[in-house]
Amino acid sequence: MDKTYQLYLADKISSDGFGVQHKPLEERMAQLNDEIPKRQSELDLLKIDNLATHSVLDQTTDLASRWDNMNREEQYSIVEAITESIIVDQKEVTINFHYLPFFHNSDNLATQEQGFMAAIN
Repeated sequence: MDKTYQLYLADKISSDGFGVQHKPLEERMAQLNDEIPKRQSELDLLKIDNLATHSVLDQTTDLASRWDNMNREEQYSIVEAITESIIVDQKEVTINFHYLPFFHNSDNLATQEQGFMAAIN
């Protein structure tokens, strides 16, 4: 691009010739500059999600050990916060949790009959 500009300054190419070479580069640079704020906001959101994930993990690490010491309202509040829906059919119970990226893999899916027992009786 600099060489093309030098040729233009030395009057070796016309302004039209310079424009043909320079215009696509200029347009692409404008597109890239327009993308920067969008990409920065996506990065910021990912950082916030990552912090939130770590916070949730920190808070739930010892949940099982604290569960029996909680009153029913606290237990209900936790179940309500993490559960999107519970569907009871004749032969199965489906529990849909709110999406948490660190739980989203096939190892964590309860697909077999596993003697489901409600956490709150």
